[in-house]
Amino acid sequence: MPIRQLPDHPSLRHLRNEAKALRRATREGDSEALTLMRSHVRRLQKLDDEDAAAGVTLQEIQHALACDYGFSEWTALV
Repeated sequence: MPIRQLPDHPSLRHLRNEAKALRRATREGDSEALTLMRSHVRRLQKLDDEDAAAGVTLQEIQHALACDYGFSEWTALV
């Protein structure tokens, strides 16, 4: 079940900006961002906060964001 709801007319620019904001929050060690990332990226579940924040990739960020919207992958979301 998706946590986020897409706006009525989502734009690719908005989604990209959201992904960048999530990446920034994750890299800063934001606990909510790390929880979201760990819920969708299995590899990060085994890492401590510092390693997870430092090692996250843009593709993983995009995947987690897409899953949070209820899609299986970024390409399905966009």
